[in-house]
Amino acid sequence: MFFLWFIFHVFFAFVIFFKKRLAYFLSIFVFLPIALVYLIKKPTYDLTFYYDYFAHGGGYLDPGFSYTILILSKMLASSPFLIHIAYQFISMILIYITAKKLFFDESLKKTNLYLLIPVIVCSSYTLFYLLGSQNNVRQYFAFIISFIGFLYLLNDQKIKSFLFFALSITFHSATILYFPLYILIKIFKNQKTIIYLISFLGGLSIYLILVTFLINHPGVQVYLFYEYGETRSGILKVILITLSIFVTNYIFKSCNEFKSENIKLLLKYRIMLFFYTLIFILIQAYELWTRIIFVFYFIDLLLISHIAFKNTSQKYRFSCALLILSYAIAPNAKNILSGAG
Repeated sequence: MFFLWFIFHVFFAFVIFFKKRLAYFLSIFVFLPIALVYLIKKPTYDLTFYYDYFAHGGGYLDPGFSYTILILSKMLASSPFLIHIAYQFISMILIYITAKKLFFDESLKKTNLYLLIPVIVCSSYTLFYLLGSQNNVRQYFAFIISFIGFLYLLNDQKIKSFLFFALSITFHSATILYFPLYILIKIFKNQKTIIYLISFLGGLSIYLILVTFLINHPGVQVYLFYEYGETRSGILKVILITLSIFVTNYIFKSCNEFKSENIKLLLKYRIMLFFYTLIFILIQAYELWTRIIFVFYFIDLLLISHIAFKNTSQKYRFSCALLILSYAIAPNAKNILSGAG
Protein backbone atom coordinates (compact mmCIF):
# COMPACT_ATOMS: atom_id res chain seq x y z
CA MET A 1 0.00 0.00 0.00
CA PHE A 2 2.79 2.41 0.89
CA PHE A 3 4.45 1.59 -2.45
CA LEU A 4 1.30 2.75 -4.27
CA TRP A 5 1.18 5.89 -2.13
CA PHE A 6 4.83 6.60 -3.00
CA ILE A 7 4.45 6.02 -6.76
CA PHE A 8 1.28 8.11 -7.05
CA HIS A 9 2.86 11.01 -5.14
CA VAL A 10 5.97 10.95 -7.30
CA PHE A 11 3.74 11.08 -10.38
CA PHE A 12 1.68 13.94 -8.94
CA ALA A 13 4.86 15.85 -8.05
CA PHE A 14 5.92 15.67 -11.71
CA VAL A 15 2.46 16.86 -12.80
CA ILE A 16 2.64 19.85 -10.48
CA PHE A 17 6.18 20.74 -11.54
CA PHE A 18 5.48 20.71 -15.27
CA LYS A 19 1.99 22.26 -15.28
CA LYS A 20 1.66 26.00 -14.66
CA ARG A 21 -1.89 25.35 -13.58
CA LEU A 22 -3.64 22.14 -12.57
CA ALA A 23 -6.18 21.49 -15.30
CA TYR A 24 -9.67 20.09 -14.70
CA PHE A 25 -9.41 16.89 -16.77
CA LEU A 26 -5.85 16.19 -15.64
CA SER A 27 -7.08 16.55 -12.07
CA ILE A 28 -9.65 13.81 -12.57
CA PHE A 29 -6.99 11.57 -14.09
CA VAL A 30 -4.56 11.91 -11.16
CA PHE A 31 -7.38 11.69 -8.60
CA LEU A 32 -8.40 8.16 -9.52
CA PRO A 33 -5.26 6.35 -8.26
CA ILE A 34 -5.11 8.19 -4.92
CA ALA A 35 -8.83 7.57 -4.41
CA LEU A 36 -8.08 3.86 -4.81
CA VAL A 37 -5.53 4.05 -1.98
CA TYR A 38 -8.07 5.63 0.38
CA LEU A 39 -10.68 3.02 -0.49
CA ILE A 40 -8.56 -0.10 0.01
CA LYS A 41 -6.22 0.93 2.85
CA LYS A 42 -6.55 -0.69 6.26
CA PRO A 43 -8.35 1.41 8.89
CA THR A 44 -6.32 2.77 11.76
CA TYR A 45 -7.34 2.42 15.41
CA ASP A 46 -8.83 5.92 15.46
CA LEU A 47 -10.77 5.37 12.26
CA THR A 48 -12.14 2.10 13.64
CA PHE A 49 -13.30 4.02 16.71
CA TYR A 50 -15.03 6.65 14.58
CA TYR A 51 -16.70 4.04 12.39
CA ASP A 52 -18.24 2.58 15.54
CA TYR A 53 -19.24 6.08 16.63
CA PHE A 54 -20.84 6.76 13.22
CA ALA A 55 -22.78 3.49 13.41
CA HIS A 56 -24.42 4.58 16.65
CA GLY A 57 -25.24 8.10 15.52
CA GLY A 58 -22.85 9.95 17.84
CA GLY A 59 -23.93 11.65 21.06
CA TYR A 60 -21.10 11.91 23.59
CA LEU A 61 -18.36 13.93 21.87
CA ASP A 62 -18.32 17.67 21.14
CA PRO A 63 -21.87 18.83 20.24
CA GLY A 64 -21.19 20.26 16.76
CA PHE A 65 -19.53 17.04 15.69
CA SER A 66 -22.20 14.87 17.34
CA TYR A 67 -25.13 16.69 15.72
CA THR A 68 -23.42 16.60 12.32
CA ILE A 69 -22.94 12.83 12.60
CA LEU A 70 -26.52 12.43 13.85
CA ILE A 71 -27.87 14.26 10.79
CA LEU A 72 -25.67 12.28 8.41
CA SER A 73 -26.66 9.08 10.18
CA LYS A 74 -30.36 9.82 9.59
CA MET A 75 -29.70 10.64 5.94
CA LEU A 76 -27.42 7.66 5.23
CA ALA A 77 -29.09 4.86 7.21
CA SER A 78 -26.30 4.80 9.84
CA SER A 79 -23.79 3.42 7.34
CA PRO A 80 -20.34 4.20 8.85
CA PHE A 81 -18.61 4.11 5.46
CA LEU A 82 -21.10 6.46 3.79
CA ILE A 83 -21.10 8.80 6.79
CA HIS A 84 -17.32 8.96 6.68
CA ILE A 85 -17.32 9.69 2.93
CA ALA A 86 -19.98 12.40 3.36
CA TYR A 87 -18.08 13.96 6.28
CA GLN A 88 -14.89 14.06 4.19
CA PHE A 89 -16.73 15.57 1.24
CA ILE A 90 -18.03 18.36 3.47
CA SER A 91 -14.44 18.97 4.61
CA MET A 92 -13.35 19.21 0.96
CA ILE A 93 -16.00 21.88 0.36
CA LEU A 94 -14.65 23.84 3.34
CA ILE A 95 -11.08 23.48 2.07
CA TYR A 96 -12.22 24.78 -1.32
CA ILE A 97 -14.02 27.74 0.31
CA THR A 98 -10.82 28.61 2.20
CA ALA A 99 -8.62 28.38 -0.91
CA LYS A 100 -11.12 30.39 -2.93
CA LYS A 101 -11.13 33.19 -0.36
CA LEU A 102 -7.35 33.39 -0.68
CA PHE A 103 -6.76 32.94 -4.40
CA PHE A 104 -9.93 33.37 -6.46
CA ASP A 105 -9.66 36.06 -9.11
CA GLU A 106 -13.05 37.61 -9.89
CA SER A 107 -11.94 38.11 -13.49
CA LEU A 108 -11.75 34.34 -14.03
CA LYS A 109 -14.48 32.90 -16.20
CA LYS A 110 -14.08 29.36 -14.90
CA THR A 111 -17.00 27.87 -13.02
CA ASN A 112 -16.84 26.90 -9.36
CA LEU A 113 -16.97 23.23 -10.34
CA TYR A 114 -13.90 23.64 -12.52
CA LEU A 115 -11.92 25.02 -9.58
CA LEU A 116 -13.35 22.62 -6.98
CA ILE A 117 -12.00 19.46 -8.63
CA PRO A 118 -8.30 20.52 -8.68
CA VAL A 119 -8.54 21.62 -5.02
CA ILE A 120 -9.99 18.22 -4.07
CA VAL A 121 -7.08 16.52 -5.84
CA CYS A 122 -4.48 18.69 -4.08
CA SER A 123 -6.17 17.91 -0.76
CA SER A 124 -6.13 14.16 -1.35
CA TYR A 125 -2.38 14.12 -1.95
CA THR A 126 -1.45 16.01 1.24
CA LEU A 127 -0.73 14.64 4.68
CA PHE A 128 -3.24 17.06 6.16
CA TYR A 129 -6.06 15.21 4.46
CA LEU A 130 -4.61 11.74 5.11
CA LEU A 131 -4.20 12.52 8.81
CA GLY A 132 -7.54 14.27 8.95
CA SER A 133 -9.43 11.42 7.35
CA GLN A 134 -7.79 8.76 9.51
CA ASN A 135 -6.37 9.93 12.83
CA ASN A 136 -7.63 13.47 13.45
CA VAL A 137 -11.19 13.36 12.18
CA ARG A 138 -12.56 16.08 14.47
CA GLN A 139 -9.41 18.18 14.96
CA TYR A 140 -8.72 18.90 11.33
CA PHE A 141 -12.37 19.64 10.52
CA ALA A 142 -12.56 22.07 13.43
CA PHE A 143 -9.34 23.80 12.38
CA ILE A 144 -10.59 24.39 8.83
CA ILE A 145 -13.70 26.11 10.23
CA SER A 146 -11.59 28.23 12.59
CA PHE A 147 -9.26 29.25 9.75
CA ILE A 148 -12.23 30.50 7.71
CA GLY A 149 -13.15 32.55 10.78
CA PHE A 150 -9.58 33.88 10.83
CA LEU A 151 -9.92 35.10 7.22
CA TYR A 152 -13.10 36.95 8.20
CA LEU A 153 -11.22 38.44 11.15
CA LEU A 154 -8.53 39.80 8.82
CA ASN A 155 -11.27 41.53 6.81
CA ASP A 156 -12.74 43.05 10.00
CA GLN A 157 -15.91 40.98 9.70
CA LYS A 158 -15.95 40.38 13.43
CA ILE A 159 -19.42 38.86 13.79
CA LYS A 160 -18.82 36.24 11.08
CA SER A 161 -15.41 35.57 12.55
CA PHE A 162 -16.83 35.03 16.03
CA LEU A 163 -19.51 32.67 14.71
CA PHE A 164 -16.97 30.51 12.88
CA PHE A 165 -14.65 30.46 15.91
CA ALA A 166 -17.54 29.41 18.16
CA LEU A 167 -18.64 26.73 15.67
CA SER A 168 -15.11 25.31 15.41
CA ILE A 169 -14.95 24.78 19.19
CA THR A 170 -18.10 22.65 19.02
CA PHE A 171 -16.24 20.19 16.79
CA HIS A 172 -13.08 20.04 18.90
CA SER A 173 -12.40 22.23 21.93
CA ALA A 174 -8.61 22.11 21.43
CA THR A 175 -9.06 24.39 18.41
CA ILE A 176 -8.99 27.26 20.88
CA LEU A 177 -5.20 26.77 21.04
CA TYR A 178 -4.89 28.40 17.62
CA PHE A 179 -6.90 31.51 18.44
CA PRO A 180 -3.89 33.38 19.95
CA LEU A 181 -2.04 33.05 16.62
CA TYR A 182 -5.00 34.47 14.72
CA ILE A 183 -5.16 37.45 17.06
CA LEU A 184 -1.39 38.02 16.91
CA ILE A 185 -1.42 38.12 13.11
CA LYS A 186 -4.34 40.54 13.19
CA ILE A 187 -2.53 42.87 15.61
CA PHE A 188 1.02 42.54 14.24
CA LYS A 189 0.19 41.89 10.59
CA ASN A 190 3.13 43.93 9.24
CA GLN A 191 5.69 42.87 11.87
CA LYS A 192 8.30 40.14 11.39
CA THR A 193 10.78 39.20 14.13
CA ILE A 194 8.69 40.48 17.02
CA ILE A 195 5.68 38.37 16.03
CA TYR A 196 7.79 35.19 16.17
CA LEU A 197 9.12 36.11 19.62
CA ILE A 198 5.60 36.80 20.89
CA SER A 199 4.46 33.51 19.36
CA PHE A 200 7.09 31.64 21.39
CA LEU A 201 6.06 33.49 24.55
CA GLY A 202 2.44 32.62 23.78
CA GLY A 203 3.32 28.93 23.54
CA LEU A 204 5.28 29.19 26.78
CA SER A 205 2.22 30.73 28.44
CA ILE A 206 0.07 27.83 27.21
CA TYR A 207 2.57 25.39 28.72
CA LEU A 208 2.59 27.24 32.07
CA ILE A 209 -1.22 27.23 32.16
CA LEU A 210 -1.26 23.48 31.48
CA VAL A 211 1.22 22.59 34.24
CA THR A 212 -0.16 25.11 36.74
CA PHE A 213 -3.93 24.93 36.45
CA LEU A 214 -4.68 21.82 34.38
CA ILE A 215 -1.99 19.47 35.66
CA ASN A 216 -4.54 16.83 36.73
CA HIS A 217 -6.55 16.91 33.52
CA PRO A 218 -6.41 13.46 31.82
CA GLY A 219 -5.54 15.01 28.45
CA VAL A 220 -2.61 16.92 29.95
CA GLN A 221 -1.35 13.80 31.67
CA VAL A 222 -1.54 11.77 28.46
CA TYR A 223 -0.06 14.21 25.96
CA LEU A 224 2.37 16.16 28.13
CA PHE A 225 3.87 13.48 30.33
CA TYR A 226 3.21 10.11 28.72
CA GLU A 227 6.04 8.74 26.58
CA TYR A 228 4.93 7.55 23.13
CA GLY A 229 7.37 5.14 21.50
CA GLU A 230 11.04 5.94 21.27
CA THR A 231 12.44 9.40 21.84
CA ARG A 232 14.53 8.90 18.71
CA SER A 233 11.43 8.74 16.49
CA GLY A 234 10.11 11.94 18.08
CA ILE A 235 13.36 13.77 17.39
CA LEU A 236 13.38 12.49 13.81
CA LYS A 237 9.86 13.83 13.25
CA VAL A 238 10.90 17.22 14.65
CA ILE A 239 13.90 17.35 12.29
CA LEU A 240 11.89 16.37 9.21
CA ILE A 241 9.01 18.77 9.84
CA THR A 242 11.38 21.61 10.73
CA LEU A 243 13.34 21.09 7.50
CA SER A 244 10.11 20.98 5.50
CA ILE A 245 8.88 24.26 6.99
CA PHE A 246 12.09 26.29 6.66
CA VAL A 247 13.51 24.92 3.40
CA THR A 248 10.27 25.33 1.44
CA ASN A 249 9.65 28.65 3.17
CA TYR A 250 12.99 29.91 1.81
CA ILE A 251 12.09 28.77 -1.73
CA PHE A 252 8.57 30.22 -1.60
CA LYS A 253 9.93 33.60 -0.47
CA SER A 254 12.19 33.74 -3.54
CA CYS A 255 9.27 33.22 -5.95
CA ASN A 256 7.35 35.91 -7.81
CA GLU A 257 4.22 34.69 -6.01
CA PHE A 258 5.67 36.04 -2.75
CA LYS A 259 4.43 39.46 -3.88
CA SER A 260 0.95 38.25 -3.00
CA GLU A 261 -0.14 39.32 0.47
CA ASN A 262 -1.99 36.04 1.00
CA ILE A 263 1.10 33.97 0.19
CA LYS A 264 3.05 36.09 2.69
CA LEU A 265 0.28 35.49 5.23
CA LEU A 266 0.41 31.71 4.86
CA LEU A 267 4.21 31.58 5.10
CA LYS A 268 4.18 33.81 8.17
CA TYR A 269 1.61 31.55 9.83
CA ARG A 270 3.84 28.48 9.30
CA ILE A 271 6.80 30.13 11.04
CA MET A 272 4.63 31.51 13.82
CA LEU A 273 3.17 28.06 14.43
CA PHE A 274 6.67 26.60 14.69
CA PHE A 275 7.76 29.11 17.35
CA TYR A 276 4.39 28.80 19.11
CA THR A 277 4.99 25.08 19.61
CA LEU A 278 8.76 25.29 20.17
CA ILE A 279 8.43 24.97 23.96
CA PHE A 280 7.05 21.45 23.54
CA ILE A 281 10.15 20.47 21.58
CA LEU A 282 12.39 21.89 24.29
CA ILE A 283 10.66 19.90 27.04
CA GLN A 284 10.58 16.81 24.74
CA ALA A 285 6.77 16.57 24.72
CA TYR A 286 6.90 15.33 21.14
CA GLU A 287 3.42 13.79 21.09
CA LEU A 288 1.74 17.04 22.10
CA TRP A 289 3.95 18.97 19.68
CA THR A 290 2.85 16.85 16.71
CA ARG A 291 -0.79 17.09 17.81
CA ILE A 292 -0.66 20.90 17.67
CA ILE A 293 1.66 21.55 14.74
CA PHE A 294 0.06 19.06 12.32
CA VAL A 295 -2.14 21.87 10.98
CA PHE A 296 0.91 23.31 9.21
CA TYR A 297 0.06 20.67 6.61
CA PHE A 298 -3.13 22.65 5.99
CA ILE A 299 -1.07 25.72 5.16
CA ASP A 300 0.95 23.54 2.77
CA LEU A 301 -2.32 22.42 1.20
CA LEU A 302 -3.40 26.02 0.65
CA LEU A 303 -0.02 26.90 -0.87
CA ILE A 304 -0.29 23.95 -3.26
CA SER A 305 -3.93 24.81 -4.06
CA HIS A 306 -2.72 28.13 -5.46
CA ILE A 307 -1.78 26.12 -8.58
CA ALA A 308 -5.46 25.28 -9.10
CA PHE A 309 -6.43 28.95 -9.37
CA LYS A 310 -3.59 30.65 -11.25
CA ASN A 311 -0.63 30.08 -13.53
CA THR A 312 2.46 29.76 -11.33
CA SER A 313 6.22 30.13 -11.74
CA GLN A 314 8.47 27.11 -12.10
CA LYS A 315 10.21 27.88 -8.80
CA TYR A 316 6.88 27.99 -6.98
CA ARG A 317 5.85 24.68 -8.50
CA PHE A 318 9.23 23.21 -7.58
CA SER A 319 8.60 24.02 -3.91
CA CYS A 320 5.11 22.50 -4.10
CA ALA A 321 6.55 19.38 -5.74
CA LEU A 322 9.08 19.08 -2.89
CA LEU A 323 6.22 19.11 -0.40
CA ILE A 324 4.39 16.37 -2.30
CA LEU A 325 7.58 14.28 -2.46
CA SER A 326 8.11 14.72 1.29
CA TYR A 327 4.62 13.29 1.87
CA ALA A 328 5.54 10.35 -0.37
CA ILE A 329 8.20 9.19 2.11
CA ALA A 330 6.66 10.43 5.38
CA PRO A 331 6.97 7.83 8.19
CA ASN A 332 3.55 8.74 9.63
CA ALA A 333 1.97 8.13 6.21
CA LYS A 334 3.54 4.67 6.15
CA ASN A 335 2.11 3.88 9.59
CA ILE A 336 -1.38 5.08 8.69
CA LEU A 337 -1.46 3.24 5.37
CA SER A 338 -0.44 0.02 7.12
CA GLY A 339 -3.20 0.47 9.71
CA ALA A 340 -0.71 0.99 12.55
CA GLY A 341 -1.11 4.77 12.86
